[in-house]
Amino acid sequence: SGTFAVHFLDYLRSAAPQVYQNINYIDADVSQNLLKDATIRNERHEHRFQTRHIDACSFSANFFDQDTKIPTFVLAFELCDNLPHDKLRYTCTNNNFWKATHQAFVLDDEEYFEPIQDMWIQLAAEIFQPPTKSIFDHISTLLGRRRDHFDVFVPTGALQWLAGIRDTLPRHRLLLADFDSLPAPHLASDLQRDIARNAPLVTARNSGNDLPSYLAAQDGSADIFFATDFRLIQAAYSHLHVGQAEPDRLEPTVMKASTFFKPYAAPCATRSGYNPLLSDFSNTSILFRN
Repeated sequence: SGTFAVHFLDYLRSAAPQVYQNINYIDADVSQNLLKDATIRNERHEHRFQTRHIDACSFSANFFDQDTKIPTFVLAFELCDNLPHDKLRYTCTNNNFWKATHQAFVLDDEEYFEPIQDMWIQLAAEIFQPPTKSIFDHISTLLGRRRDHFDVFVPTGALQWLAGIRDTLPRHRLLLADFDSLPAPHLASDLQRDIARNAPLVTARNSGNDLPSYLAAQDGSADIFFATDFRLIQAAYSHLHVGQAEPDRLEPTVMKASTFFKPYAAPCATRSGYNPLLSDFSNTSILFRN
């Protein structure tokens, strides 16, 4: 909605006016309504602020009218939790190793599985490291649901976005902030829950009630949120940039938001000692790469 942009540009104009005069801030979003709000909110920065109507999964240089090889800061706040995910199924092989074998698809509101065909799901399978068979057996026993397979939602939309950033903005610095965990849904019984790893939190928009699965949501009738698997995003970024930089510069840094903000948090402390930068949003993490 442009809130971060206006405060950032206000600060930059005051603290570093020479930098402000040479910056070009582009707000990219899939929602045209949010872009309209952002434009209104940033009217006082109209010469420094632009918007682009962009689907993050098809991010490309076509959306920019300037040299994309210039140094660029990419700021992504609460992006991954709303990007598409796909359900990947692992089955146990004869030698007790897990192997990604199937992808889920939906037909007439029913979930089915087919052999992996999608290139982004295949890439996610190469990056994602499943738990060992012994650990999974132990977890399954605790849950009372022993199985010869397990499912996981993988961030295929984030993989597409990261690949677009790599190809479009080769001299970028990335700062990504998102939720690393979400509360369990409020359901009549835990047996209703989708037990796939990283299953989304699905909430009906009208009633605010949690739903047991994405399959229970009619199109446009529910909000679907995914916790961001930061270790997987970290591994994906490194995997996508192999050969483009020195190995020690490939892997981004991941830390809890409170750790990231701690060096800058002192001015935000209240008289009681409470500090929102350190105490609020305990379920958020930061990923950054210089």
